[in-house]
Amino acid sequence: MSNPALRSARLYVIVFLASAGTLVLEIVAGRLLAPQIGVSIYTWTSIIGIVLAGISVGNYLGGRLADRFPPARTLGLTLLGASLLSFAVLALLPEVPSLFNYLPLIPHILAVNAALFLLPSCILGMVTPLAVKQALTDLGRAGGIVGRLYAVSTAGSILGVYVTGFVLIPAIGTRHVVLLVGFVLLALALTMGSLLRQRLASVFFLIPTLALAGYTLQPHLRESPCLVESSYYCIKVRSMHGTDSPARELKLDHLIHSYNVIGQPDTLTYPYTRIFAETAQYLAQRNPAFRALFIGGGGYTVPIHLENRYPQASVEVIEIDPGVTEIVRTELGLSPTTGIVTYNEDARMAVNRVRHGQYDLIVGDAFNDYSVPYHLTTLEFSQQLQDLLSDDGIYLVNIIDKLRPSRFLRAFVYTLESIYPHVYILGQDADIPFPYYLEDLDGDAWSAEESHSELERDLRESGNARATFVVAASRQPIDFSQFRSHHTHEFLHERTTFVMAEADRQRWLQQGPVLILTDDHAPVDTMVAALFTDENTQWHLRILVPPALRRFLPGG
Repeated sequence: MSNPALRSARLYVIVFLASAGTLVLEIVAGRLLAPQIGVSIYTWTSIIGIVLAGISVGNYLGGRLADRFPPARTLGLTLLGASLLSFAVLALLPEVPSLFNYLPLIPHILAVNAALFLLPSCILGMVTPLAVKQALTDLGRAGGIVGRLYAVSTAGSILGVYVTGFVLIPAIGTRHVVLLVGFVLLALALTMGSLLRQRLASVFFLIPTLALAGYTLQPHLRESPCLVESSYYCIKVRSMHGTDSPARELKLDHLIHSYNVIGQPDTLTYPYTRIFAETAQYLAQRNPAFRALFIGGGGYTVPIHLENRYPQASVEVIEIDPGVTEIVRTELGLSPTTGIVTYNEDARMAVNRVRHGQYDLIVGDAFNDYSVPYHLTTLEFSQQLQDLLSDDGIYLVNIIDKLRPSRFLRAFVYTLESIYPHVYILGQDADIPFPYYLEDLDGDAWSAEESHSELERDLRESGNARATFVVAASRQPIDFSQFRSHHTHEFLHERTTFVMAEADRQRWLQQGPVLILTDDHAPVDTMVAALFTDENTQWHLRILVPPALRRFLPGG
């Protein structure tokens, strides 16, 4: 290309689109991996770190390559290689996460991200230094040329971020976005890469690139495994016990969120949902027209139950993802004529618009396993919710944790204690939730220390098991002796909700250092990570080595 203006324009286009492609892959990475490894601070930290490491290594290698070989001949091959590796992301995605299942949580997330996205980022990082070397025809203007190329590169990155998050993923889904990156890079290589100067090498790279592109167009790789891929989740619905079964399971990313039986709103499978229902029943005894607000909709299991059981009650749901609400309408039994009011926005924004001081029940059901929205755990948000409660209202939150160690649950309880005079930890008998004392619904207490040794051992072991607990907070004392099963007509005197005795709660709360969660300091992801990995051993050499190779380590 003899015309200098055209040559410069060509280089700007290449740098712009290659940089955009890098950030497109970075944004898409989180959504691609969410169904396997979830979305947490560890996921995004790993993705950003891996992509930046790839760009850094690519910049270095690209500079070395530009000094040893003519950039005009290597730039096209680099684009071709980037296209090949972009298609490889989709081809390897079904297999890579399982290859590292032997690793603890954080090394597993790092390894999966590195295996899929390090090389594509590295090759794309080589493009800008190659373009800079090709554009430098006059050292007297080197500063201006380099500055413009890096400005164009940054502009491409910015465009890649916004177009991917706001347009491409909602419009065509993550897998098609990756395919688009691969084909754009392939088109750049063919039209602007001067591949005719390196015919043999070009054919060597072009054939596998085209073959891999064709392979990734297969439906099982190209089509999303999600029923709906929203801006927030990979949403799946599975029919249980056969395709015509009314029992259905809602899965958001990698976690099952609800179990709904269509046409049977009183069927509440998970223990924590029964605690929610029994608390509502306790409130309905005093006020059948109670008002309930749910932070997090999920499958709307309990809201649907409350609407059916208490026609005079008012039920509102704050669910950030409108895609989830729509799936519940079409697949999980939410009536088109429902009286349930839904706010599809973040809870911190929505609570500023709902009724203050008028809710008898607020239910926090937005916490997953290690994907916890930390801003909904803080003192400031809890104070906002307290303002929404009536004087005798109750705030319930379900939390996944262990009793020992219990970093997140203890911090959350400690935070609520700073603003509520009455805080309780609830569980159901099926969970065996408390290692010391249990109070049943009639207020009787019994001690594990006085029981048989086998039962005591089982109770203490249960304290080290992951379980779902419900934290209740209120201005007024809660009379748990009035609680009954939500199946009142079937089990009039069944006792299901248990309360940790006050003395044991205080002793448990003082097991170690505890902090109040605030908007400025709420390390929830770090606290919850302890549920899935032993912090003292996850970086141990023997654990990081694949099991088949451990016999070669010292000590066998």
